[in-house]
Amino acid sequence: MESLRDIAPELKKAVAETLQKAVTEKTAANWKEIEHVLSNISTQRGVRGVVVVVAATGQIVCDTFEAEDRELALKTATMAVPLLKPTIELAAACGETEVELMRVRSDKAEILLMPKGEYVLLVMQTTHGL
Repeated sequence: MESLRDIAPELKKAVAETLQKAVTEKTAANWKEIEHVLSNISTQRGVRGVVVVVAATGQIVCDTFEAEDRELALKTATMAVPLLKPTIELAAACGETEVELMRVRSDKAEILLMPKGEYVLLVMQTTHGL
C-alpha cells in the first residue's frame, strides 16, 4: 500500500475541490462526498486522522479522529494552522506562487498541512514504517 506522502497530490486536489464545493454549496450530497474522500485518506497506512480547518478563523469544519484522539487533533490543528501564514509569506518572498504542502516531522509523528483557498487540510500520521 502506498503511503499518504506518495498519493498526497491526488488526494489534495480531490479534497480541495470537494471541500470548496461542499462548503460553498452546503448540500448534503457534497458533504457525503467529502466524508468519503476524508475516509479514504484516513484508511491510508499510518494515518491517525484528518482535520479540515477554516484558515482565517481556525474553525474546525470536520475531522475523522476517534473520540480519544480528537482533543489532541484539535489542539494540534489550532497550533499548526497559524504556522502557514509566515510560510506562505516566505514562499512569496522567494518567488513562489503557492504553498502546496507544509510538513512537520518528528521521530514518532508527522503533520501534513495542505492549504487550499480558505481551508486547510491537516493530516496526522505516524512515522513508523513510512
